Formats: sequence, C-alpha cells, structure tokens
Amino acid sequence: MSVGEKKTQNTQHAFLVAWGWFAEHTDYLTITIPSLIVVTYGGGTGLPTQCECLEMLGAYGKDKVYKLAEIVAATVLAGELLLAVAISSPD
Repeated sequence: MSVGEKKTQNTQHAFLVAWGWFAEHTDYLTITIPSLIVVTYGGGTGLPTQCECLEMLGAYGKDKVYKLAEIVAATVLAGELLLAVAISSPD
C-alpha cells in the first residue's frame, strides 16, 4: 500500500501457488502469483510518499513495472522459504 495500491485490491492478489523440492544437494522453490497487480506510474504513485517509496526501490516510471513485480515476488519467495524452514524445524 505504500506504493500507491488501493487497500481494496489486496484480496485480488492474495492467492499464490508455492511449490518446492528439497533434496540433499538440490533445493528448488518457486511461486506463482497469477493475479499480481503492480503499478509504477500514474494514479496514486504520483503522491509524494508513494513516489518516494518507488524511487527508493528504483521502480518509479513507465518502464519499471517488471522491476517492482520482481521485488514483490522475491519478497514473497523469501517469506515462503522462511515459513518452510520454520515448519520443517524440529524445535
């Protein structure tokens, strides 16, 4: 929401598919967010705080939408990995 997203849109991309394969020497974790909506130009992104947040991420402008989507996906992937580690921990 700090980058101009409307609060009501959160439920539209709250669904994701995570899949992983963990073996002795091969680990693979992937996520798919089929309805992720990101905006880097126009609308609420022109507001001072939202614009500043996008600029700090290097994701403000018409051609930066894929960069912001990558940042969001990497953050979600890190969270999923943390969750998988916590679930698999014997403690």
